[in-house]
Amino acid sequence: MILDLDDIKALLGETTDDNDTLITNIIEEAQVVAESYIGRALESGSVTDFLDGNGESIVNLPSYPVSAMTSFQYNTGTISTPVWTAFDADTYSVKGDTGQIRIKGRTPRGFNNIKVVYVA
Repeated sequence: MILDLDDIKALLGETTDDNDTLITNIIEEAQVVAESYIGRALESGSVTDFLDGNGESIVNLPSYPVSAMTSFQYNTGTISTPVWTAFDADTYSVKGDTGQIRIKGRTPRGFNNIKVVYVA
């Protein structure tokens, strides 16, 4: 959680643990609403995205900034039986502050055929 339970309790003047569950639920829901509104996560964590290959040389990750790239793959199988093949690390670069992957060449076209695991 981006907000601390004890800090919120202090702001509310809450001195007992009677409403901890309720306050925690409100904090968590507020974070979900805020993240949905801005379209980004407020806390860093591992993200797995399945993206559509569009035949372009740039992939825009939905969550950023990117602090680490775990894997960048494309599907050489089918939708029902995917076979994930790694992009050669020498053929792309990651611009962490914008969440943009630049590829030498182009992504294969397809539906959810690009899998990216990263920390944002």
